[in-house]
Amino acid sequence: MFVVYGGNPNAAESSPEGRAYDDGVRNASWGLLLHCICSAALSFFVERLTRVYGYKTTFTLGMVTFVFAMMGMVLVRHIYFVNLMAAATGFAYSTITTIPFMLLSKYHADKHVYFADLPASSLRDPVHGMERGIGADMAILDWAYFLSQVALTAAMGTIVHITGTLVSYMVTAGAMGVLAIYYIGRIVENEPQARRCIMDDR
Repeated sequence: MFVVYGGNPNAAESSPEGRAYDDGVRNASWGLLLHCICSAALSFFVERLTRVYGYKTTFTLGMVTFVFAMMGMVLVRHIYFVNLMAAATGFAYSTITTIPFMLLSKYHADKHVYFADLPASSLRDPVHGMERGIGADMAILDWAYFLSQVALTAAMGTIVHITGTLVSYMVTAGAMGVLAIYYIGRIVENEPQARRCIMDDR
């Protein structure tokens, strides 16, 4: 929000730039609150949306909303609009934190369909010899999600330093959203798609 308000986090607290920064942080907190409310509210409807429209369409819609929200924040620097766009990103967050786990549950419910191309040994715990459960795969999903946040955090300081503008946060996020939309199109969401993938691999 200090992009909107023109504040400087390094300025003296009583200076105009310091006060503008404080105002930006205060109003950004409202945007974050709206994001959380939208995300929590929409999470109740994600399962219903996937039943009606499918996993790919719902997931894609969430990420398209995110990309347009990022573009909107870059193009329109008005506090109410920026907070509205921050609220819109809640839909993407609700899909990205639910749909992968829903798909994983679906895959594990029909292992003979979705894991048909894997050797039987890869579906067993090598230590105990029991069938591998869903917990290990959920841990991998969580690990990937948090690793992506760490990688982005590590990279953003360099990107902002090179570009010299904080707008690069939104531009980078939007670009990653476009990349996510491409990979969402490769998700397997039903048995015919799974069988087609296995045939293509052969």
